[in-house]
Amino acid sequence: REAGRCAALQSEADEQSASLERIRGEHVATAAELREQRSLSQQLEDQLRICSSEGDTRLADLQAELASREAVALQQLRQELGSTVEREAGRCAALQSAADEQSASLERAR
Repeated sequence: REAGRCAALQSEADEQSASLERIRGEHVATAAELREQRSLSQQLEDQLRICSSEGDTRLADLQAELASREAVALQQLRQELGSTVEREAGRCAALQSAADEQSASLERAR
């Protein structure tokens, strides 16, 4: 009777041991998978950091280029405006001179 009970306990202990080995194996596999996922996550973070840095550099380059183009365009507009103002000022002076001559001529005619 004791031998049967010992055999049953031994069988149960063997089952528990086998179960623990399975759980340990699953744990080892899960831990390995987690390490791999952590490594992949770190790689993605590194790539994101690099892309972000490259993006910041590209943005700064584009902003500098835009500022340069705006400055050139603004300078061209100033020059064109200056030329237009000078031309119109000349016309106004000519019209004023003609108006003054006509006014003087009318005064003489009276």
